[in-house]
Amino acid sequence: MSSSDSLNWSRRQVLALMSSAAALAACGGGGGGGEAAAPPPPSGPSLSPQLVLLAGSVGGYGNLDGSQAQSRLFNPQGLCADAMGNRFIADTHNYTVRKLDANNVLTVLAGAPASPGNADGDGATARFSFPSGLAPDGQGGVYVADYFNHTVRHISAQGMVSTVAGIAGATALPGPFGKRQPAGSTPLHTPVGLAFDAVQQQLYISSFGNHCILRLHVALGEIELFAGPEDGVAQIDAPPATASREKARFRRPWTLALTPDGTLCVNDADGRALRKIFGDFVHNTATTPLQIDGISSFAAAADGSLLVCCQTVLGEFVLLTVSAELQGATIVQVSTSNGAPSLPKDGPLSEASFGLIYALAFDPARGHFLAAEGHVIRQIEGLTPDAAVRTIAGQRAEKGSDNGAGNAARFLDPKCIAVLRDGGCMVCDSGPVLRHVDDDGVVSNATLPLPEGTKAVGIVQGQGSDVFASVNDRKAMSILREGSPSAPFGERAASGPNSAIVDSAPGGGTGAGTFGLICGMAVDSQGRAVIADWAAHAVRRVTPPITTIN
Repeated sequence: MSSSDSLNWSRRQVLALMSSAAALAACGGGGGGGEAAAPPPPSGPSLSPQLVLLAGSVGGYGNLDGSQAQSRLFNPQGLCADAMGNRFIADTHNYTVRKLDANNVLTVLAGAPASPGNADGDGATARFSFPSGLAPDGQGGVYVADYFNHTVRHISAQGMVSTVAGIAGATALPGPFGKRQPAGSTPLHTPVGLAFDAVQQQLYISSFGNHCILRLHVALGEIELFAGPEDGVAQIDAPPATASREKARFRRPWTLALTPDGTLCVNDADGRALRKIFGDFVHNTATTPLQIDGISSFAAAADGSLLVCCQTVLGEFVLLTVSAELQGATIVQVSTSNGAPSLPKDGPLSEASFGLIYALAFDPARGHFLAAEGHVIRQIEGLTPDAAVRTIAGQRAEKGSDNGAGNAARFLDPKCIAVLRDGGCMVCDSGPVLRHVDDDGVVSNATLPLPEGTKAVGIVQGQGSDVFASVNDRKAMSILREGSPSAPFGERAASGPNSAIVDSAPGGGTGAGTFGLICGMAVDSQGRAVIADWAAHAVRRVTPPITTIN
């Protein structure tokens, strides 16, 4: 796992642990409403959590036993306490489970620091791989969600470790709803949260990768899908107020909490919802908004609405639409890069996934969006769940400059894209080079090479067949006419006061006029190229003559 992945993982875990304390309090509230057949979950006492330093050091990490601030932890991801006063901590990045005694002295209960693996046995022999959620067994022992081993482990009061569910290293879909299967021979997928019902001897498990909740019948050694989808497909939009356990969907559920009245509370982390499972129904009690960290690209559709690609503080890549009246946004797709990420994939929009999209463009003739993402060009054929998403050119895992058809072509992080009226698109690749992609996905170099060492910042098609590509260099703007390259249009002004940035004189020719620093391009309703000139503090029109318009 890379340092950036670890940081994103840590952010998510901190949020999950914070919300787990809130979950117990929130689960005592009223029901989620909805269908008449669904009884509301019972109310309960309200809790007021307090934060006290018990172990570790704020701002410091490591692996040290000892009392309170003398001890060290490394991204602890789970904690629990039982009625006998035992307190357990999943010291995730140390690959150990720790125990905190009544005097707040921290010791290793099982596992070995900096030694990930999979092994049962006594505490010193046992090995874990990212232990996360914990649940006390009521007998002095503790259950452990062993995330990257895809198993659930048990540590007895005597310190012996055993595997009670899952097969190390194996993953699979959860199986038919409600059908019990042998726990020891049924693969799990990234178990992360646990809650144990000591009366019924049932252990609830949140499956991060399969977007569901499982139930383990401990005495029988059997496991079943308790809530969520059999197909492992996540909830995309906001969850309904109420749904049956069989029809409910989650999106990477995380922390679990079981209240004394039997209500199971679920921190549906990527669904940004607190869910309650009571009886045969799942209630949505609270939903939190997306926390946007930055916008990478957007494009306007024919109706004036916007398709926007952005990244959240949790590292997800989000596609959302914004209405033409700018009155609200609707989530179209959420793709995560956390934990053990998978490569973005094609398919129906509801199942496709995306990475960072550097540029988006709308094709009004076909109603499609084109996206420059990584080393590929992708086509989004609509915004309905069944709209197809497909890669039309390039190879995601391979970069280069080869021309050719479809996946035989290679790109190097294209940053700009423009749809051409006669079909296909033009791409500013990081060669720097202008590339043409036709409707059949055949890639070829355009006729005008970009100056060596420049960085393309925009491309549009203006009047007629003129294609304008702005590059960040001494030659700030080039004009490409299909099949006939022309001289650079305008030059970047020498460093100095903004007075050095001048418009063209009427009839001044292509070389007249200077630019500052171009940071964006568009085309107006008359097909004229328009730029945002950062250094000039102005919006300027570049179809001859160069004119400052605002």
